[in-house]
Formats: sequence, C-alpha cells, structure tokens
Amino acid sequence: MYNIFQQYFKNINEHLNTTPVSKDWVSKDVLLETFDDISQNFDNQYKCAFDDIEYIFSDNKDVNYQTDNTVSLLKKWKDDESSVSIFSLVAAALVHLGFSLEENQHYVTPVLMAAMLADAPNPLHYHNNFHFRKVVLHTIRMIVVHNHIWESEKNVLDQNQISLLIMSAAIHDLGHKGDGNIIDRKYHMAKIERRSYDLAYPYLKKSGLSDDGVHDVNIMLTTTDVSPFGDPVSPASQMRRAYEFHYGSSSDMGDKGSLMLSDDLCVLAERDSLCLMCLILHEADIMNSAAVDYNITCEESVSVSMELGLVHALPESTLLFLERICAGQMLSDAGRYLGSDNLSKILERVMTDYKTGNKSYM
Repeated sequence: MYNIFQQYFKNINEHLNTTPVSKDWVSKDVLLETFDDISQNFDNQYKCAFDDIEYIFSDNKDVNYQTDNTVSLLKKWKDDESSVSIFSLVAAALVHLGFSLEENQHYVTPVLMAAMLADAPNPLHYHNNFHFRKVVLHTIRMIVVHNHIWESEKNVLDQNQISLLIMSAAIHDLGHKGDGNIIDRKYHMAKIERRSYDLAYPYLKKSGLSDDGVHDVNIMLTTTDVSPFGDPVSPASQMRRAYEFHYGSSSDMGDKGSLMLSDDLCVLAERDSLCLMCLILHEADIMNSAAVDYNITCEESVSVSMELGLVHALPESTLLFLERICAGQMLSDAGRYLGSDNLSKILERVMTDYKTGNKSYM
C-alpha cells in the first residue's frame, strides 16, 4: 500500500520542506520528524486503520452495533495510542469512501497534508492528537450515515464536501495551547480556531486547495467555537440558527435578516450546504463528549478539567456542557441517527450524578 501513496509522501515532504513554519507552533524539525515516523510506519498503520473502521462501512447501520464498535475502537486506541496515525486513518477512510488515488489527487493531497499536520505532537490533556483522531473518526461516521440517509438525493455529500470535512476535522484544533476565547472576561471570537486555520493555511494552499476550499475550511473551523456557552453570539449558535433556517421550519425562523449573523458568518444565510458541513464538523467535535457512552463522557470531562488545571470534574459542569452547548440534542440527521439516544441516556445519568451529590469524576 505504501507504493500507492508514495507520490503523496513525496509531494507532502516537499511542501513541508519549502513552507515556512510559524513561530507560534512546532519547529520544522518536529514536522519532518513527524513525517518520517508516519511514512516509515505507514503500511502497518494503514492496514490497522483500514480494519479498524471497516464496521462504519458495513451494511449493518444499526445504531447499537455502530455504537458498540465505536466504544470498542476508542478503548483499543486509548490502550495503544501509537497503533494508528491520523494520516493512516484518513488514508484508509478515503479508500473506503471510494476516492481514486490516481484521479482525485486535487482532493486527496490537501486532505493528507491536513492529516500529516494533525499528527504533529500536541501533548495537552484534552486538545491533543487523540482528540484530533476522535473528531476525524466521528466525522467519517457522520459522513457515511448522512449519505446513507440521503442516498441518491440532492443532499448527499459529494467528494469535494467530504474532503473538506475530513480536512477540517484533522486541523480544527491545530496548535491548540489549552487556552480559550474568553480572556480577562472579554470574548475574542474564534481566536483559537483562527489560529489553527492560520497555521494550516500555507500548507493547504501549497497542496493545491482552491480559494473556495480555503474559504469553506475557514468558516467550518470558525463555527466550532462554542463560546460563550449558549450565547446567541457564539459562532456555533449562529451556525445552528442558519442550519435551522435552511433545513428546519423556515416559517419559525423568519427571514435571513433575523438570523443575527456576524459579518464573518453571513455567508451561512446563503449557502445551505456549507451550513450542513459546519454542523457535521461541530457535532463530530462534541460527539465523543456527549453522544457515545456515559463512561466516555466522564473520561472526557476529566481530561477537560485537567487541561484547565482544575482539581475536580463535576457532573454540574458536564451537565452545563450537555444542556448549553449541545442543547440537549443533536441537530443534524446523522447526529440524531448516531447520537440522540446515547445523548439522552448520558444526560439522564449525569443529571442523576448531579442530584445525588455532584461528586467529581476525577
């Protein structure tokens, strides 16, 4: 399999060597060491990744089957985090999704470049490489389910949209430092998301990503900003309003002028497909914390608390996340299919934890 990807490795290596590295991120030496590690171990990791995600593409779309396999896979990865790189996961997903490695280079090269960047080491407790890998996994799951639901219909995701989604999932928290967008009690809209975009931009452009693609990636990354929690001004809240305008009951939403979109996100009023992509990425970002399994939700809460330097991971905080950020539900068709029942069960158990003592998960 390495031989098939050899030209991609050659091109990515050239781009890594000729693109200046931001002083706000890892060094070029670290990037090249990452490349060497990924390329040298690719064959074994690709085979492992291909087998790991085969269940997603099976004919069995039963939610319990999909959830059980996802829980088992996440445990396997947690026990051996070096078994699968993000690059090998993305490569395997592209093959499963039917991308031609010979004919679709204009799609494949930028996606693999994004995956390579995402494998650059980030040792934070929560916003680390494992988080990036989990978001890529959930994005793949949602793409497959969405296209299963809308098979042969106009809302099916095409290869351009799929490549942009996976690319954005890989880099959505690139270079994260464990900080947030509220500094000294003042909100800085999508500050950390735009930093991730700025870090990835020169590599994506050099890899051949179009100006339109770059624009859409920027919007998708921006709308993963959920702060301030539950506030209408948050990019995630703005995006959800635009999605409901396009795909929900438009009579309930009024006209486009009532969406209260910031200048940066006003394009969402015009482009329903971009709203859909933004929502899928956002829900993939929160899926592991909210809509897979109660024990996984508790583990994610602990990781977030540790990253913030807290000594407790309280059910109260988890409940705030589930009710304010997730609004107690998944909104997209794929999110509801894969996660609604799980989220309801998790929310009920966390509520019980809160009412029966609010004891820390740590």
